[in-house]
Amino acid sequence: MVTHFDDFLNLQRAELASQRLIVFTGCSGSGKSTAMSFLAQRHQCFRDRQSVTWLHLDTRPRLPADQGLVLVDEVTQLRQLNLVRSLLGNGNGTVVVASHLPAVVWSVFKPFIRTRLFATDQQPEKIARYLSRCNVEHSAAAVRIFCRQYGASFLDVDCILERHPGRSFDEALQRADLRGGGLAQHRRPAAGQVVERPLAHR
Repeated sequence: MVTHFDDFLNLQRAELASQRLIVFTGCSGSGKSTAMSFLAQRHQCFRDRQSVTWLHLDTRPRLPADQGLVLVDEVTQLRQLNLVRSLLGNGNGTVVVASHLPAVVWSVFKPFIRTRLFATDQQPEKIARYLSRCNVEHSAAAVRIFCRQYGASFLDVDCILERHPGRSFDEALQRADLRGGGLAQHRRPAAGQVVERPLAHR
């Protein structure tokens, strides 16, 4: 496992100061939480904010009263959109969300508030770079097939490699497909389904 931030969304150059809502959408292990941490700790628009609050919406959160940065990890149910709406109406800060819900769901905020959406599971090139950093031989075709089947998820890459160590990614992926791979539990949940996942740091 390699600890490395791959700025595959070009966040470093993104102008986000005017945004009230920033949402990272994608499957588990695709880098949503890591991107949120990058914004809070290293992005020029947010790293000097006085207040950074992490909220988990499994229970109704206490809403911050200041104008700081609020990080919500993560939104998995449609009914939780009401809590995000409450956060946005509770001050002039920026709310950053990690979510399994598709981008089209979050687009409903755009007519009313400055919103920026990022998809984290549609970049096969980041998976290829990750495999290279791990010194795992791979082909572009195998990476494309993987991303079509599972999404661009670091977590699923790790699962495949752990089940089939010492092989190229092409061989490991083929064996995972033949055996089912045990990956069903990591695939993208349906809208409204709550799924707990360990954070992926890439």
